[in-house]
Amino acid sequence: MINTKNSSIRSKIIEMSKTWKGVSDIHKQTLNALIGEFSKSYYTDEGNNRIDVKCIYGGTERVVSRINAEDNIILPIISVVPKANKYTENRGRYSPTLIHSKYWDDKKQRAVRLVSLAPKPVDFFFEINVWGRYVSDINQLSEQIRRKFNPSMLLVTELHEDTKSFIDSEENSYQTVLGDSDPRVMLKKIILRIESYVPNPVFKVTSTGKIEEINGQIELRK
Repeated sequence: MINTKNSSIRSKIIEMSKTWKGVSDIHKQTLNALIGEFSKSYYTDEGNNRIDVKCIYGGTERVVSRINAEDNIILPIISVVPKANKYTENRGRYSPTLIHSKYWDDKKQRAVRLVSLAPKPVDFFFEINVWGRYVSDINQLSEQIRRKFNPSMLLVTELHEDTKSFIDSEENSYQTVLGDSDPRVMLKKIILRIESYVPNPVFKVTSTGKIEEINGQIELRK
């Protein structure tokens, strides 16, 4: 026997989700998580001193510009830049599937029912660039990056606590010129694939069956 109440709620959630004008910041959260993870990197110099390495946002042109313009950019460094996004059908759920959860409302002193459509599985691709003047520095940092993946590395964001990331491919180090009088710099590229999910809007269902849109994802995370 079909539960007409649940069927009605599903229909309303589907329709309201179609007209929702909000945007998830999961991509930005993933970028920040990667920068935070690779900011823990370091290399050991000839005196056996451990030196922390900066991790910054930016592609090749942006980073070259910063190295040329800013005196405080000291090599080696690591940079992260977003690449393509790809919908992943084999990790998807049947689209009308509803996700039910609850959170405790301190003001109302009762549990509140939350409902949303299943999130959309998306693979994010990021390019990790390792910059250095010496091959030994590049190798040290590349080795540290590879050790984080066994075979995946877990990323923690506000929306997801166990996002899996994988090394998708690597490109051999090559040399680039920063300027007419600058020495050449070694550059190593590592492409990461992040198995993430783009959330759908979350709605609150009252005891009377009324459906209300929630502003943000705070309630979902509780």
